[in-house]
Amino acid sequence: MYTIEQVADRYGIAKNTVTQWINNGELTAIDCSLSSTSKRRQLRISDQAMEEFEKRRAVNKSRES
Repeated sequence: MYTIEQVADRYGIAKNTVTQWINNGELTAIDCSLSSTSKRRQLRISDQAMEEFEKRRAVNKSRES
């Protein structure tokens, strides 16, 4: 499982970008907050979600040319 900060570090991007991906449905996250009314969500991204995200975002060399 990854935190938003770990995903941001992995790609060298801002944490806000990762949050936008989650909010837009591009990246699936699990809310591990203690309650549904928590003001600060504790989001985690699974290995499987990361793999699926990377497959969708992969650049195909034949399409680059």
